[in-house]
Amino acid sequence: IEYLIQNGFAEGNADEILEIVDNKVFRYLNEENITSIELANGITGYLFYLISRIKNQTNNNSNNYEINKRLLIQIVNKIDEIATPQFPMIVKDMNFDLLWRFPILIIGLFKAYQLNLYNEKIRCTLKQWLPNFEVYLPSLNINKLYLAIVYTQLNKILRDKQIEKQVHILLFATDFDELLTEVDGHSLNIRTGWMGFTSILKLAEIIIPNNTPNHSLIEEACLKIQNKYEGKTIEAMNNTDIQKSVMLNFSSGIVGLGLFEIVWLNKMLKSV
Repeated sequence: IEYLIQNGFAEGNADEILEIVDNKVFRYLNEENITSIELANGITGYLFYLISRIKNQTNNNSNNYEINKRLLIQIVNKIDEIATPQFPMIVKDMNFDLLWRFPILIIGLFKAYQLNLYNEKIRCTLKQWLPNFEVYLPSLNINKLYLAIVYTQLNKILRDKQIEKQVHILLFATDFDELLTEVDGHSLNIRTGWMGFTSILKLAEIIIPNNTPNHSLIEEACLKIQNKYEGKTIEAMNNTDIQKSVMLNFSSGIVGLGLFEIVWLNKMLKSV
């Protein structure tokens, strides 16, 4: 709703439309014991929601703005509390997911930083995480690239040579031949299938500096995956038994991929 209103696709008062949702978010953040950093069912989802709400506020003196601002501060403090013990899972996560919790969480904090509301705390939290970035390398090669993208963006805030070095390490450690074997070519799910894979590769090619080790192999890997699976996907989409779910389902269909390409990819590129 916020995206539609902010971009002129719909008209309305977001505060009135989202009043029930706002109240539920307030109660959840103040009454529940939150331990998950996931986007779908954890604190990162609430972080993105509040970022969107605050960005659309035209009156910075309104009660809604003040409440959402305090909730954002509360969420950042909670993230600082619960995220660090979960960093060892960077190594253990063995499945590709476009909504992988660690890069999505860092992107969320990057977006929160752009609001200029609680920047010193966000910077402090991210700086405290630097040793974890160095110690824990993903097992999956595609996840190495995913983190390299996010660290590159993160360094626009921290300006730290160690992050730049870590991006180089991640690229150097990426085995592009093995990466091709990590693709689930049978999955049409945008979060876990080849289309999500190529979205990450496209971002990596554009966002990661050209002088980074193995950068030239990124486009090559992307083209190999596209050439191998595009035809099979078109064939599968012509199958009437699965066509409807493929086209209309958000999490596993073309609709979701389109939204990802238009909204998330576009926002990432704007901040390059």
